Amino acid sequence: MCCETIAALNGQLVSAARILEDEIWSLLSRTLGGRCFLLVVRAWDVRARALAAEIAAAGGTVGAVISGQRTRSADSSLPYPIRAADPHNDLSKSDLDHWLNAPPAEFLDWLEALDPRRTWLIVAPPGTQGPTIARRELMGFAPAEAARLEDKTKIEPVFAALSIASAPNEIVLPTHAHLLAAMKRVDAGLGVVVSRDSTLGHMGDSMGLRWARSAEEMAEVARWLNGQSLRARVSTFRLGVPCSVLGMVFNHDIAIFDPIEIVTLVNDGRLTFFGSSTHWSPAPPVREEIRHAARTMGAHLAARYNYRGIFCLDGLATTDGFIATEMNPRHASGLGVRKAMPRLPLDMFNRILQAGYVPADAVDAATVERILRAFIGTCPSFSVRLPRGVAPEGQREVILRLGGSEFRTRVAVERDAVHLLEIDPLPEGGCVAPLVGALAQNLGLGDYRSYEQLADSTRDLKSGFLD
Repeated sequence: MCCETIAALNGQLVSAARILEDEIWSLLSRTLGGRCFLLVVRAWDVRARALAAEIAAAGGTVGAVISGQRTRSADSSLPYPIRAADPHNDLSKSDLDHWLNAPPAEFLDWLEALDPRRTWLIVAPPGTQGPTIARRELMGFAPAEAARLEDKTKIEPVFAALSIASAPNEIVLPTHAHLLAAMKRVDAGLGVVVSRDSTLGHMGDSMGLRWARSAEEMAEVARWLNGQSLRARVSTFRLGVPCSVLGMVFNHDIAIFDPIEIVTLVNDGRLTFFGSSTHWSPAPPVREEIRHAARTMGAHLAARYNYRGIFCLDGLATTDGFIATEMNPRHASGLGVRKAMPRLPLDMFNRILQAGYVPADAVDAATVERILRAFIGTCPSFSVRLPRGVAPEGQREVILRLGGSEFRTRVAVERDAVHLLEIDPLPEGGCVAPLVGALAQNLGLGDYRSYEQLADSTRDLKSGFLD
């Protein structure tokens, strides 16, 4: 637990948190102890190293690592072999998914030599489908029917059945004529957001979205969708705070945490995801409206699909209330546990919960909800990453001026990215997207604006279909 958190919380809650951590570590040790694992990661980064450390601390052994991104020579010092899935190319998320669905014979031969009895367990990126990979058990995955709901063209009937509000939309064929006709019907003056389906795999981080405000822009969208999508969702573009709320389905109950800000910025009509922040503090009625929608979704996942583990509900906090945009039945990033409760092995705990290794009465969902909400709320954090541009490596302070106010930001510039560490003072309400946009401009990355800033200039954004 971080020092600020321990100092701010009462002793009884801190004691309860330590008991919870001990209980979860005990479960992990009983489940993972003495087992060997093949760890498949998108990149051998901080998150992957933390996952390997959780396995080792629980008494398991990492036998080998497969990385979707090519590794540096320095990684050869690890106590287990690490190799790139493709030694010649860095694989995207969807490319790695396809690689896992049909591993090459050379990899299978390599794995058989390491694990001839096929006793290793596979730990793969969230969202990977099981029950097996390379003839070995995959540790934790969503039921296939639930996983399909991550497709934005399939979740809308579920939202409607559960009375979870979403923006007006139509599901259409991805041709220019169909897209344009749908745009004319649902555009409310600011254009539409077009979402591709999961024909070629799921695409997160706004990569499967396009904003169109004219017939010409929709023609570009149609070209982008060609051969990539069988259907598309055309939704009214709404202004608000992009947000997400994570929940965790246990055997008999559901834990719902507090909503977080999703830092999505707009540049020349493109939506770009930069990360998330737990500093956002919406008004209590808004927060509870979002949490209620998530609890409704979690109950549906449990009852309809026998789902267990973490899920998230994404959407917009608008002036008219919360509207949902998608649901991800997997462990999404951004909850903020790593800073608030660094000893809590949430990643591997979620996997053994999904795999059915957690007894029904082993962990109380209400206790998990109460403790994580308290600790994350007391020790909020940023998970914001920008391209490096030309900034020199190292930590630096950047003074940003926005709306007549001055903000001191501290960033860490690494080999290929800039990480946001601190903003002082925080804007009222804790929404940081406008400042991240200002930081992007300061770094020479382009004219990025938040939804909040778009709301101040809607006259420049009006599309032509309402005339």
